[in-house]
Amino acid sequence: MKAEVEIGNKKYTVDFSKGIDISIPLNFNGEQPNTYGVEKATSKPYQDGQFIGDTRKGGP
Repeated sequence: MKAEVEIGNKKYTVDFSKGIDISIPLNFNGEQPNTYGVEKATSKPYQDGQFIGDTRKGGP
């Protein structure tokens, strides 16, 4: 898919089918990128009272 964008008086064509992935993979069991010394990311279902967001534990 292509789009034309105008910034100021200049037009640019963008081809969304030729995007570049700049994401950083996240490995919950290994090294992780870290900013400002925050804790490592974890993978756990959301819980609030009796609600459990995990289908393996009876959640929706």
